[in-house]
Amino acid sequence: MTAPRVSLLAAFLAASAGAAALGAQAPPKKPSDPVHVWADRIRYLRDENIARITGSATIIKGDLRIDADSVRATLDPGTSRFKKITATGNVRMHRVEPIVERPVKRPALKVAKEARSARCEIAVYDTTTGVIVLYGSPGKQPVVWVGKDEIHANVITYDRNKNVLTFEENVKISAVIPEKTETPGRGRPPTVPPTPVPK
Repeated sequence: MTAPRVSLLAAFLAASAGAAALGAQAPPKKPSDPVHVWADRIRYLRDENIARITGSATIIKGDLRIDADSVRATLDPGTSRFKKITATGNVRMHRVEPIVERPVKRPALKVAKEARSARCEIAVYDTTTGVIVLYGSPGKQPVVWVGKDEIHANVITYDRNKNVLTFEENVKISAVIPEKTETPGRGRPPTVPPTPVPK
C-alpha cells in the first residue's frame, strides 16, 4: 500500500503556521529547504512535537533523500520545522537532485552525479547543525560509497555544512586504484623497434 505524499506544512502543521512569522525587527532569513514526506502511515503527536513516519518512509530535504522502514522526527515547537530525524531499519541515504515542483507520487530514485550514498541500520540527522551520524548493528557496519570507493566503520559522521566525513572504529576501505598508464615522452621512453641487421 502506497500512501500519497504528505506535505509537512499542509498536513501536520497548518495550525501552527503563524508561529513562524518573523518579528518586526528580525532580519529576513533564507528559507530552508522544504521537507517532502511519503509513507504508509504518518502520526503527528502535536503535544510532544513528534511525527512518527512508518511503512516504507521516504524523506527528501534539499539534495538529501532518506529511505527507511520508519522515521521519528522531532519538530521545533516555535517554527514547527524538523529539528532531528531518526531513521531506523534498512536505512538508505543518497544525494539527489533537489525537488523543484511538489510531486504527488514518490519520485523514482535519481542519484546526483558524483554523489555519495550510504546504508546503515540507524541514521540520526540533526537539521540544526547539519550533522548526520550513521550506526550499524552487531555484525553489520554502516557503509558509505564515495565514487567507486566503499568505506565501512562502526560509526560514520557526515557534516553537511563542512562537507566532512569521519570514520571511527574498525574502519575498512575498499578503494579502486586506477591503472597507471604510461605516455610516450613521460616516464619511460617510447619503445623503439630493433634495427634489422643486414645479411
